Amino acid sequence: MENMQASARQSIVVYSPRNRLIISIFVCILVIIGLLYFIRALSSGVFSEDTFSLASVSAIVSLIEILLVLVGLLLFVGALIFNMRRLISREAALTIDTQGIAIRDYFPLGSVRLSWTDIAALYCHRPAYSYLYIRLKKRDEFLRKYHPVQRFIFCFNPTNPDTPITVPKAVLAIAVPEILVLIRDRFGYELHRYGILVQM
Repeated sequence: MENMQASARQSIVVYSPRNRLIISIFVCILVIIGLLYFIRALSSGVFSEDTFSLASVSAIVSLIEILLVLVGLLLFVGALIFNMRRLISREAALTIDTQGIAIRDYFPLGSVRLSWTDIAALYCHRPAYSYLYIRLKKRDEFLRKYHPVQRFIFCFNPTNPDTPITVPKAVLAIAVPEILVLIRDRFGYELHRYGILVQM
């Protein structure tokens, strides 16, 4: 009973701010409309100088462009769906307790539960503090339980082959540096025990 009470006292519960979610949904819709228009323009040959032919260089370039735009479209549609789910839900977006970290409606993996043993580091980047980054100790092993499409979308980051889990500040009602300070203050034992680095 005492352990349960201590856990409840220590828990950090962060909800999503509705105004930011509405703005994010609006931006996603605008981007999706723009991408759909771009796909339509490409497929109708607006950007090709020659007559559309599978053998022509311009046709191959157009097909590659359409493929890349479709990937972008998939990402923004997924983000839109997850943000709409957050908007209508009354559950916390982020919960941190003695067991680890739970992230609700995290695109593209869905709701994620991380044990402290899974986590290598928690950090954010100055000056924008746009994301709470969670670096995993064994990322590939952790991702094996997810569908290949989910893994592909999650890892679709050519600039960072060791992609961490990123929680955008737009879905958090508390600033990322403040969350890191709370984690450091309340879960110092877990951080020390499992060798988790916290950087701000």
